[in-house]
Amino acid sequence: MSKRPAKADAPPALNIPERLLLFCVASGTDWEHSGITGAHVTSIVVKGLIAREPTGGLYLTKEGRLRFGRWWESTCDGALSLRHVFPGVPHIGTLLGHTH
Repeated sequence: MSKRPAKADAPPALNIPERLLLFCVASGTDWEHSGITGAHVTSIVVKGLIAREPTGGLYLTKEGRLRFGRWWESTCDGALSLRHVFPGVPHIGTLLGHTH
């Protein structure tokens, strides 16, 4: 069985380090200890998915929250809710653009 072709207007797929970086930023995990390089950070900043705070920290942009949420749902296939993975952040779904 072949994969369905990507939609013409679909954003390019993120590679593993980029997805890991989005996960780290969304969860507040120290991305520097996960093997992410500065080049990966720059790549995601250029794509507009994360931005730097004035203090040097990283945060997800609106597009980054949407992309992370879509990736998370497709990866977990509904098996894990964001509330189970991020129990300390009761409003994680809202932060990532989920309305349900």
